Amino acid sequence: MIDFTNENVFLVSDTHFNHNKLVRSCKDHFEQFRKYETTAEMDKDVIEMWNKTITDNDIVIFLGDFMLCVPGDHRYKNVFHSYFDKLNKGKQFIWVMGNHDEKLHQRIPEIEMVDKLQFVKGDKIYYVQHYDYGEVHDLMPDVIDPNVVFVHGHTHADTKLSRFDYNDQSYIQNCVCWDAWYRPVNVNELENCE
Repeated sequence: MIDFTNENVFLVSDTHFNHNKLVRSCKDHFEQFRKYETTAEMDKDVIEMWNKTITDNDIVIFLGDFMLCVPGDHRYKNVFHSYFDKLNKGKQFIWVMGNHDEKLHQRIPEIEMVDKLQFVKGDKIYYVQHYDYGEVHDLMPDVIDPNVVFVHGHTHADTKLSRFDYNDQSYIQNCVCWDAWYRPVNVNELENCE
C-alpha cells in the first residue's frame, strides 16, 4: 500500500471536459446540469479552479472521466492535450479508470490507469475507486477499520457524503465528483467511514 503520510494529497473526478450534455444549453440529458451555459465556459472554469487548488508539491489522484465528445480518432490526442497540458499536475498524478476513460486509455496508451487504489496517510487508510460503493464493492476490505475513508466519483450529484450498505452495515462514503465540490478536494476534508 502506498504511504502518502508526508504528502499533500488531492482527489478529483469527472471533469468531463468538452461534454456538452452537462451544461444547461443541452436539455433533458442529466437530471442536474452544471452551472454553465456552454462547454467552453465550463472547461475554462474547471481549469481555473483546478489550478487555484493544485500546486507543484501536491499528489493528484484523478478518479476518472476526464473528457468526452471528441469526434474522430485523429483529433483525440490533440483535444486531450488541449485540456491536460493546462492543468497543474503536482509532483505525481495518478489515474483511476472511469466508466468513460476506455477511449482515452486506448488512444493514449502511455497514460497508466488503475482500477482502484489504496493508500495510507497518517492513521487513515483511503480506499479509492471511480464508482459509488453502493454500486461496486470490489475494493471492500475484509475488516473495516473505523479509520478507513471511502472515496469515489461518478455520481454527478452535489452530495459530498452518502451512505452505502455492505454486509449488513452502513458506511459513509465521500464523493469527489466535480459536481459536488467544483474543485479538487484535499484528503483532510474527507470523513471516515463511520
